[in-house]
Order: sequence, then structure tokens, then C-alpha cells
Amino acid sequence: MEQFLADESPGIKQAKVGNQLIKVDPATNRVLAGHAKDGKILSFYIALPEFVVEDPLTDAVNYALEKTKLSKSEVKYKC
Repeated sequence: MEQFLADESPGIKQAKVGNQLIKVDPATNRVLAGHAKDGKILSFYIALPEFVVEDPLTDAVNYALEKTKLSKSEVKYKC
């Protein structure tokens, strides 16, 4: 998990929702969500295809938006 957190490979997709950072590795469907400022990990999982609605990054961003009550315009992507 720590290696994935530090991974800045070109294939890694990232989004920031408020102070939550979301990282997704499309090759393995690993998803990490945590606080950007204090480094606290909120969730780390593998997105199984049968439970993915759109794609792992979009699903994780939508969930974070629900929890933070922020709007989609406040999401910053780094893909």
C-alpha cells in the first residue's frame, strides 16, 4: 500500500476532492483514498468489475463527493 501511495507512474490516475486524494491504477484496479494533508488512509481496495458502475476513479470520486457534499466543479484531476 505504501508503494502505491508513493507511485507516480504515468498510468496512475489521481483526483482530489476537497482534501481527499484518490489514486487508481487502471492496470490492477487498485483504489486508494486518503486525506491529502495528514496522509491518513481512508480506504484501499481492488475495484471488482462486477461492482464498478462507470470506472473505478469516477466511482470513487462520486462517493467522495457524496460524503463531502462538494460539487463536481471542485474536483481536480491528474491523469
